[in-house]
Amino acid sequence: MNVSEVKSIDPIIEMVKRLFFPRWDPQRKWRFAIEEIPIPASLSPDFQKIHGESLGCCEPTEKTIYINPGCDLGYLWVVLIHEICHAVGGGTHIGKWLERMKKAHKKLGEFVRDPPAGSPKELWKMIYENIELQIEGTPTELIVGIQNLFEDPPSVMPTLDHVISVFSKAFRCNKKAVFKKYPTIEKVYKEERRRFLDKLKSKYEAAKKGDLNDQEED
Repeated sequence: MNVSEVKSIDPIIEMVKRLFFPRWDPQRKWRFAIEEIPIPASLSPDFQKIHGESLGCCEPTEKTIYINPGCDLGYLWVVLIHEICHAVGGGTHIGKWLERMKKAHKKLGEFVRDPPAGSPKELWKMIYENIELQIEGTPTELIVGIQNLFEDPPSVMPTLDHVISVFSKAFRCNKKAVFKKYPTIEKVYKEERRRFLDKLKSKYEAAKKGDLNDQEED
């Protein structure tokens, strides 16, 4: 079930705030909106599409956290923790944001071991594991962005340097900043490259098998 299919997500928002951010926004100046994710004009077209598919977005100037209408209700917990950490710790995935994510992750570990009354352990485990991935520096836009570069397929297999250049231009920062923002970029790139080569190998073997069958029929 998606967040757009329920009457209100306020109970989950209040629970997340109470459990993980009890001192944040005491005057309730921030709002939560189930709307299409706003897309910065500064991003390249490819990354505008990726950004638009994000499940959440924190806009500090508007004091608004946007939730994609297509976000799964269970995964909403992950999105809220991630975006409120941005509201507290800034727009990057390092520094104070990372500190608050680690703090939330530690608390989630306690809930995995001893779930609050009436809540399923599986929910806390799912949230815990997804927050852990993000702490490691593997956000969705990194995975999707690299996957897109290997699609269609490309005429030339993208190199790691090309991937970094694409991210550098998309976010208007130098290559060093890309590594700082996405410390697992090389790991994700190598995994996608392996999948790409496996697909090529499978296609080649299938084509070769088809040629052999045609020769036998002749």
